[in-house]
Amino acid sequence: MAKRIAGVFTVGQVAELTGLSKRTIVRQIDKGLLPGYRLPQSGDRRVTALELARYLRKYDLPPGPFLLLHPEHSHLWDHRPGSIVIPPEGGP
Repeated sequence: MAKRIAGVFTVGQVAELTGLSKRTIVRQIDKGLLPGYRLPQSGDRRVTALELARYLRKYDLPPGPFLLLHPEHSHLWDHRPGSIVIPPEGGP
């Protein structure tokens, strides 16, 4: 299980949480499909928990282990069939 680091994930951690490859995650970040940023010194990519939650929801990916690490984003998923989740005003 990926370790949570102050609400920020490495490419490897995102890959582990989503079941996607590291290469896919890098491409998603570079294309702007998964908002992330690069560290100034190393150029390593990082993704915040909020952006990962939005990405998982937008592309209808199962939250799986992500919600175990970040239950505060559980409002983005509603497990009742046919329901629509509307984020709160000014929220994610």
